[in-house]
This record gives sequence, structure tokens and C-alpha cells, in this order.
Amino acid sequence: MRIAQGEFTRKPPAQFGERVELPLGWAVIRLDHLNDRSHRREVTYRWAAIICGKKTIFRILRFSGNLPRSEIVLDWPGWIDLQARVVDIEEKVTLKIRTPYFWEYPIIPFKHVDPGYRMSAWLGAISIGLGILSLGLAFLV
Repeated sequence: MRIAQGEFTRKPPAQFGERVELPLGWAVIRLDHLNDRSHRREVTYRWAAIICGKKTIFRILRFSGNLPRSEIVLDWPGWIDLQARVVDIEEKVTLKIRTPYFWEYPIIPFKHVDPGYRMSAWLGAISIGLGILSLGLAFLV
């Protein structure tokens, strides 16, 4: 489902004027990007794919009524990842925000901004691989 599309400027999470601090790996857009309340409730606190050109990042999405329509609250690593980590970062970029496709969900933990999540994903993948290897060896012996 397409959530939002257009030109956005970044607002740092520290400048986001709501009472609750924004956790790492979250993004906030204005609530009128999705006018239908049921669609908005369907995607709130769920993963969203944020796309700029050929670069895609995944963040948990939240909505706010206090944010201008052309701003997105996004962490700095996500902002530079969207722009391919070039030296000259643009202040305003064209973004497309949508729900992830079903085949993108398994790779989200490996691309998370928090290193703890990424390490947990790799340890889980290694343990699954070793479990499959041990089952395979058990049937061979």
C-alpha cells in the first residue's frame, strides 16, 4: 500500500516536539498523507519501506498532526543511507513511502539501524543454519 510520496525535508528526532522520545529505527510523517483513518491505523507502528531513487530503508512508522506535510522525522543514518552516503547531502529529497512487500520482511532485521538488532538477526540465521546442518548430518550418519 502506498502511504506517502513527495518531496521531504528531514527533521531530526531531537527537534521533534512531542512528549515521547522517538526510538531508534522509527520515522514520523504527517497524518494527512493517509486520509482514511482505517488505513492509517493499519500501518501505524508497523514497518514501512522508505525509498529514495534506488535506495530503500525500513523504519517503523508513526503519524503526527504537529508535523508539516513536507517534513519527515528520521534519524541521520537513515537520511544518509537514502542518499547513498554521498558527500553532499541534499536538504530536500523525493521519497516514496509504502508498506514492505512480503519477501522484504525477512531482510528487515539485517538492515536495521541498531547494531544489536543486526547482530541478533545474524546470530539467529547462524543458529538456523547450524540446526539445518546438524539435521542433515544426522540423516547421513
